[in-house]
Amino acid sequence: MRNFKEKLCIVEIWITSIFISLLILLNMAEVLSRYVFNYSLFWVSDMSLLLFTWIAFLGTDIYFHLKRHVSVDYFVKNLSGFWRDILNLSMICVVCIFCLVLALGSIKYFIAQKGMVTEALHIPNMLFTLPLFIFAVSNLLEFVLDLKDFLQNVISGGLGNRKDYLVKAESIGDHQ
Repeated sequence: MRNFKEKLCIVEIWITSIFISLLILLNMAEVLSRYVFNYSLFWVSDMSLLLFTWIAFLGTDIYFHLKRHVSVDYFVKNLSGFWRDILNLSMICVVCIFCLVLALGSIKYFIAQKGMVTEALHIPNMLFTLPLFIFAVSNLLEFVLDLKDFLQNVISGGLGNRKDYLVKAESIGDHQ
């Protein structure tokens, strides 16, 4: 299952890179069109919002997968092994619950948007909600796997008597 998540992360990196490039090019074309040719590309706003939504959620998912999410290391590093484990377990459980609620909520919102489209390009509004669902399900999978690893390490070494299993990935390039 981790292998699937690694491959998904690589796909997300490529999609996000392409979408960032498209977003930059589209906005440069809009600025050029508006100020040089005195003509506005009315549809760039819809497309930029769609691309930015995908970039934000896929990019956040990448950082969660690579364990580069924000944490207050000063406090975590100063805790004893037992309390650090309790904090890690609590964080994993809270994030799993959050991702589950987010996934279920995004499905309801996705269904409610059926038939709705953007004004300029008539892009289905569901495409704006889809990255939220992908983010929630992908992170739920990631943190359920973390919970499984955590529990296996606790069973084998006891609470507070093991190596920290939340190891940060070396770099994005190592996954390719």
